[in-house]
Amino acid sequence: GERRWVWLGEGLGLGFHQPRHVVLDSERVDCRPHLFQAPMLSPSYPKLLRILGVKDQINISHIIGIIQRIARAKAGEPLQGSDIDFVVRLLRTSTALAGRGDEEEGEGEGAGR
Repeated sequence: GERRWVWLGEGLGLGFHQPRHVVLDSERVDCRPHLFQAPMLSPSYPKLLRILGVKDQINISHIIGIIQRIARAKAGEPLQGSDIDFVVRLLRTSTALAGRGDEEEGEGEGAGR
């Protein structure tokens, strides 16, 4: 498994996370608890996070991984209200990313394994 971890601070849902579940800037869509925005603990922190594999912004591979995790968690059950709204927002974001050529390869669920 992946051995790299990123500290996001203390608090609900924070703590340590794998770099593939963290981005430096998540202003496009709030994906918590599936993807977190890294805090800026110091001016050099973004450089360290990039070395660990954290991406600058959400990309299509992140979105695919999030949808895969939601599907596994639901185990074939239909999505309900807020889950549907969240997945629709993710799909809209992916359409905007694809239109700008922001997709990156190799970061979905199987990456880094």
